[in-house]
Amino acid sequence: MPHVVYALRSDAIRKPGGDSTKVARYRSHLEKLGWSTHVVTSVEELCRAGGDVVHLLNLDLPLENYRYAQVARSRGIPVALSTIRHPFAGVEAMYQHGRDSFYMRTRRLGLSADRAVAIREQLKLASKRDSAAISKPLGFNRSQKRLVDSVDALLPMAEGESRAISQQFAEKHHLIETVRNGHSFEPRSAPKDATWDVVSVGRIEPRKNSLALAQAALAAGLSVLFVGAVNTKHKDYSARFSNIVSSNSSLHHVGQVTHLELPELIQSARVYVNPAWFEVVSQADVEAASLGLPVVSTQYGYIEDSLGDVTRIDPTDLVLAPARTLERAIAAASTPTMAPPRAWGLAAAELDSVYRRLLGG
Repeated sequence: MPHVVYALRSDAIRKPGGDSTKVARYRSHLEKLGWSTHVVTSVEELCRAGGDVVHLLNLDLPLENYRYAQVARSRGIPVALSTIRHPFAGVEAMYQHGRDSFYMRTRRLGLSADRAVAIREQLKLASKRDSAAISKPLGFNRSQKRLVDSVDALLPMAEGESRAISQQFAEKHHLIETVRNGHSFEPRSAPKDATWDVVSVGRIEPRKNSLALAQAALAAGLSVLFVGAVNTKHKDYSARFSNIVSSNSSLHHVGQVTHLELPELIQSARVYVNPAWFEVVSQADVEAASLGLPVVSTQYGYIEDSLGDVTRIDPTDLVLAPARTLERAIAAASTPTMAPPRAWGLAAAELDSVYRRLLGG
């Protein structure tokens, strides 16, 4: 029985999110296709695990994943990388106008976004005393290029993402195969009654731009339901968000919920808004569309693969002209025409094909 090892970021178990959820869905279907699967969260665990294929996730963690790739290649194990690569233009926009306290400090020091993002990952690894991972400090984009060159297959989840990676990093890479996410909910009709004007799903953190949406809604006289866990690593940001929500009855935050609870919460609003600084393909955007809501997504993402010509919002405009930007986006929003529902088993079947091609040389 062939064996695939998923090497995830070191905090994947303590901070579950899209990457670990995706892997759990992959594993359940791959095992039906004859694969044994395993998850590791450190180089030491990977050294013990072995495996026939190593699967990494997230090109935006280039130093941590490069260590994994080095170990796998030293043992002759082929490496696949689910790139999950965010548009860097969105990263730069957040760097210039966002409320991330670390980036606000590095911006005042005159550092570029490319350098600041690289330093953040270096500091994270240094806090774990992982000196080998930061022995050759590089800029963020150079670190990404080095990681791309060290793996055997790149697995973006959208055609726009695939084109961006090909143009910037991998003109003649061995194998690039788009593996889209599955759909979680069966399509439903639009909600009949709405308690809230807007619903937004995602962690409460600077990247998701939750605070800017709250401020824009207040300026526009709109109500918002926020669904998602607070990222406690961003204490100042979390405190500001909590203060504005607790001080205004038109804003409500329900925190983290189970997937089974999401449909009812999403359908309690008339429009879904994703104000994030950047995404690849937001699963929550797709879920909101499948539940019948008009969708407003971030300008910096590749959601068109799943939802076509969806209404976009520029997160910088949301900060600089909050009320006008939010009002215009909501007025323009419509329920997207979705691609046909896609089972997670199909994504696993595509992975099975890629893995076997890697094993076949």
